[in-house]
Amino acid sequence: AEMANSDAVRRVVDYCIGCQMCTLECPSGISVAKLMAEAKARFARVKGLRRAERILSRGESMDRFGSVFGAAGNLALRVPGARWVMEKLTGVSRRRPMPPLAFGSSLKKLRRRAEANRPASPAQRVAYFVGLFATYHDHALGEAVVDVLTHNGVEVLVPEQKSAAIPTLAYGDVDAAREVIRFNLQHLVPLAAEGVKIVCSEPTAALCLQREWPDAEHTDEAAAVTFGTITSQGFCEMKEGVLQLLTK
Repeated sequence: AEMANSDAVRRVVDYCIGCQMCTLECPSGISVAKLMAEAKARFARVKGLRRAERILSRGESMDRFGSVFGAAGNLALRVPGARWVMEKLTGVSRRRPMPPLAFGSSLKKLRRRAEANRPASPAQRVAYFVGLFATYHDHALGEAVVDVLTHNGVEVLVPEQKSAAIPTLAYGDVDAAREVIRFNLQHLVPLAAEGVKIVCSEPTAALCLQREWPDAEHTDEAAAVTFGTITSQGFCEMKEGVLQLLTK
């Protein structure tokens, strides 16, 4: 137990970004990623989250707050000294790249867009799990996903949702992650039960739904969502030879 809580182990764990490649490369088939996740959860429980980890693990709250200001907030971060002050307050390095924020959340706009462009006789229905990037950073990405799918006769549903809990799990705050996951499951499980595919435009979000959620929530509901999740690219490849891209 003392070794598991040591600074040497923590330095190793800090390098893990949850990409799952170690599991694929391990010749013995050991789930190294799961061991890393358990080690992070242990550090979070025993020693608590460090200041920067606490901030970054609440990425959705930070994005929601920052998106209120949109472009003005982006400009403010470019003011000389602003990132230095931010580093002193939050512990987040001023050298860390920050993706620009869009204005507000895209969820309601995407829901209206999907409804307005709903095919008269849809060949299939999908639930779009938007993810943080398309929700708060790149609205055009979410719009493109909706437009391409509806253009090809697919009805797009945009259920109530929070983030995939990627940063929360990445820093080992399992209890906070479970709250987010359970909220999402409440809205995704009924759709998955109807055979509706859950499409993610963020590959990392898809990986999280498929691999991380079942480990955090050992339930049939989580398994049903895992089974029905696919990336938007993967969904398009399933439709190869049929799907048409939009042309200007």
